[in-house]
Amino acid sequence: MSLTDIVPSLDEFTQFSDEQVAELVYPHQLGVSLLINGTRRWYVSKYLSSPPEDDSYLLHYLQVVLERLAELFTLLASHGVYRVFIPVYSEDQKQRHATAHHYLMQGIASLSSHPDLIATYHQMGYDVRFYGDMAQHFRGDMEEAMNAAGPRRAQPRHYLYFGANSGNPHNHLFELVTQFGVIHNRPPTWEEMVELYYEDATMRPLDILIGFNRIYARMGVPTLLEGSEQIYTTLVTPLILSRKSLRNILYDHLFNQHDVGRDYKIMGECDLNHLRDYYRSHEETIIGLMQKRDNLVYAAYSPDSSGIPDRRPR
Repeated sequence: MSLTDIVPSLDEFTQFSDEQVAELVYPHQLGVSLLINGTRRWYVSKYLSSPPEDDSYLLHYLQVVLERLAELFTLLASHGVYRVFIPVYSEDQKQRHATAHHYLMQGIASLSSHPDLIATYHQMGYDVRFYGDMAQHFRGDMEEAMNAAGPRRAQPRHYLYFGANSGNPHNHLFELVTQFGVIHNRPPTWEEMVELYYEDATMRPLDILIGFNRIYARMGVPTLLEGSEQIYTTLVTPLILSRKSLRNILYDHLFNQHDVGRDYKIMGECDLNHLRDYYRSHEETIIGLMQKRDNLVYAAYSPDSSGIPDRRPR
């Protein structure tokens, strides 16, 4: 009997080797999008002993982020994730502080030049692509870097997509729809638009979105791939997603699912009691609430809507 024939417990799943987890996960061809937000506040909390007085820390911050990305992409591939989506630029980025925006653009350019990332792409068998209206600005550099690094696998084992949109992603989508209509004299199907947008006819809706600090949808779900995603939110940036956290997410997505064809007439007495107790206990529980503390906003995750230690002087 193979691993794909069994449903392990969460404890068993977390104790598996990476290869065993990948054996279970890879056949599902999962698409996972991660919003790599909150990286500066994580860096400041980890590397600085006092609030920064200038922007000189940003150079080291950028290097740390790129190295962590390489580790994250290795983790995802080693656990059998098939498609990885990383939105790297959106119209919201234009609101950033000018210096931070400069380093963001430098970081995007480094996706196709940083040695740790290039090595990861090759070692893990990634085919790396860009999507969005800015994609053409980065594709050539990535292709050149990948070719320079050595021969690639005949068939990629994983796909990595960096999303880069200078404005509302729908604007670029409407342009493509118009172009298709002029050529074919009819509107495109969803399948045709997906192939046109991603240059890949095998794309399917996203499975998992991992956001940061609050509940996201549109910002993290790649264009045209919405509708089936399950959203998870980390309280610290997904850049440092741990092996345990990833396994908890993968296990939940694969095994903690309702039977969509369930019949409540066959509900057991225990099921009804659990349902009754759960609903009575959580009638006023809200997922997604935030709490502002001084100059920063945090997810409110404890029953009293405050999970933040108060370290202010008394």
